[in-house]
Amino acid sequence: MRNQKMFLSFLPVLLIACHSARNITGISTTNTPGYKEYKVDSSYKQDSSIARFIRPYSVVVEKQMSAVIGETDTPLLRKTPEGTLGNFVTDAMLQRAKASYNKTIDASFANDGGLRVSEIAKGPITLGKMYELMPFDNIIVLLRLNGKQVLQLMDFIASKKGWPVSGLKMQIKDGKATNQTINGKAIEPDTVYTIATTDYTANGNEGADFLKVFKQENNGYLLRDALIDYVKRKRARKENKGFNRKQDNKC
Repeated sequence: MRNQKMFLSFLPVLLIACHSARNITGISTTNTPGYKEYKVDSSYKQDSSIARFIRPYSVVVEKQMSAVIGETDTPLLRKTPEGTLGNFVTDAMLQRAKASYNKTIDASFANDGGLRVSEIAKGPITLGKMYELMPFDNIIVLLRLNGKQVLQLMDFIASKKGWPVSGLKMQIKDGKATNQTINGKAIEPDTVYTIATTDYTANGNEGADFLKVFKQENNGYLLRDALIDYVKRKRARKENKGFNRKQDNKC
């Protein structure tokens, strides 16, 4: 993945180069004491030498990102409290984390805001689409929570109107989690469970402050890489029949 990350460092420049020029025509100084209005020359034109310099890198990135790594027979949709896109992400997180950490992991969850596309259309899945879905370098980490703490986590997820989960099951009523299970079994208050999530969430972001007290196990495995690995393995096993829960559990 190292080469991919190197090429992606050029993306901000490429994106600027591919858009038509937008020029500042003026600024408002209303209610901003101390600021003056300056006129900006609107005759700016794209520098052809920069465009020529960028083009070879653009070609490489476009070729790399357009590579097909798998496919889905059904659209993957982002919805709350549950959607097929979120299911795909947390199923991939859980299953690839088990392989990466080489240990039993009971469940996984992800923050809904971390999914940066609303849909993956039916058909081929490109490498670029995985970068669109997960543009951040979020790392999969493991947390060890007892049953009481898992129930607290599920209440928190319910208060968010539902986040993507795998291995956890609940109903949401009046912003609270009910009928909670983990891997189809009742949650035992004193049993310790291993839960996979991202370092972003485990560090207390998006209101999950209570998670900051738990020690994280971290092997540096990016969630984005897990998604890519998951799709590639699906393709290699000729199991591309749509990413649904029943099929994913066979991985």
